[in-house]
Amino acid sequence: MKKTIFILFALFCSCLAFAQDNEITEKMSALEAKISTMEHVIATMQTKVDEVTRQNLALKQAISLQPTIAESTTESGINYRLIEAKGNRSTGKITLLFSALNTTKRDLGAFYKSTPVIIDEKGYRYSDTEFEKVVIGNSPISWAEFIAGTPVTMEIVFISSTEPQYVKTFDLRESLGAGADSFRMSNIPIKWE
Repeated sequence: MKKTIFILFALFCSCLAFAQDNEITEKMSALEAKISTMEHVIATMQTKVDEVTRQNLALKQAISLQPTIAESTTESGINYRLIEAKGNRSTGKITLLFSALNTTKRDLGAFYKSTPVIIDEKGYRYSDTEFEKVVIGNSPISWAEFIAGTPVTMEIVFISSTEPQYVKTFDLRESLGAGADSFRMSNIPIKWE
């Protein structure tokens, strides 16, 4: 009798174990399916991150490969690189093209005077009416927002009745505060075409 009870008890325990084993197997299969799905999603996201990183590095490299004519970094951490200074003989327009890079780890903003001070080698100071375009990115230069680590272009176009060979002084001043974003460049050669 004891053997029979023991055998029945062993059969009962084995039935419970098999039932739990099937339940655990089903749960494991469901978890494996979820893990597989998540691995696929992560792989897709990593591909997108890699592509964005590649594009960002290509943009930074393209900007850094352009020759620098003059360079200045403001107290607040904005690095301005003059990458082109050219004049158009037929129109008299002089274009100064800068790359502005926020070298800090935080976003910055600055209010500037409406136009910079530009004096050529003959001592002529260009007035507000002689400026055709003064923008950072596509926005007027009066307000500029600099996202950390992201270069933006700054373009200044002004008109000259003479053909100066260089800009003696280029001065951009912040209109508010202590002038932490003011900078000056001197003796900028102009390439006439």
